[in-house]
Amino acid sequence: MFKWNNFSGSLLVRSVYLITLPIVLVQIVGIVIFFELHWDLVLKRSAQSIANEIKILELNKNNEEIDKFANTLQIIKTDQFQINDLKPISNWIFKKRINQSLSSVPGEFIANQNDNFFCFL
Repeated sequence: MFKWNNFSGSLLVRSVYLITLPIVLVQIVGIVIFFELHWDLVLKRSAQSIANEIKILELNKNNEEIDKFANTLQIIKTDQFQINDLKPISNWIFKKRINQSLSSVPGEFIANQNDNFFCFL
């Protein structure tokens, strides 16, 4: 059975717990909040960049030099793709951000992924 007298026997032990635990907890909470906000911002900007690249391709889809645009943007345009191999995007934050960004692009786009790539149909 737990005995409080053994745990808090000295002033030094109690002061260490009273000072150390709040500092450690504040540090952990601060680190978690920082990294969550950082990843959210990175994914938001990445999604906006992808949506802007898709918008450039969509606006120039009737242009004869569409392949040059795609190569410049490092986008692979292909008709030989197995749609059955696609699955929904697993990262829910990126999925939310890419859907928000793709809503600004004219047309209906679906964002999925396979084992190696993100696919926008």
